[in-house]
Amino acid sequence: MQIEVTPEETAVLIRWKKRTDTYVLVRMKAEAILYASEGVGINIIAKMVERSEKTVREWLADWQASRMCSVLTGHAGNQNAAKLTRTQKQDLKTVLAQPPSRSGIDAEFWDVPSLRDVVKILFDVEYESESSYQLLLRFCGLSFKLPDPFDKHRDEQAITRRMTEVKTQVNDLL
Repeated sequence: MQIEVTPEETAVLIRWKKRTDTYVLVRMKAEAILYASEGVGINIIAKMVERSEKTVREWLADWQASRMCSVLTGHAGNQNAAKLTRTQKQDLKTVLAQPPSRSGIDAEFWDVPSLRDVVKILFDVEYESESSYQLLLRFCGLSFKLPDPFDKHRDEQAITRRMTEVKTQVNDLL
């Protein structure tokens, strides 16, 4: 499916595609439209933007209906259902950069229960689902999963060498 794109639209789409501060979805739509304007097949475009062919067809139909407006996503950055304001989220990010004990929370690391407590204490807000707290953790740059106890990238030879050194040092002390 080939679509028509003016030189001015092409320039804007290329800028949106290259910018890192735009949303990923905007960059993908811009890329798909640019490919389609060059006659690239929908199946190839779908592979390039990692979306289904149906989705790419919808994007291109939206482009033909509303041009540049179709690229900008309406839900990116949506705060409609947010209970915390952007400022409160930034404040929370600052709090979560410190250990939980500094906020009066008895925990070794930030997890959903400790986050629930601090959000209730600081902002008097309670979310219904754990997934909301998990999203807050992610927003603040934290993972809500426990670390893997086994390092897959560890150097077995270095560990064996060090263990031999330690055993020698301990035996010398005995």
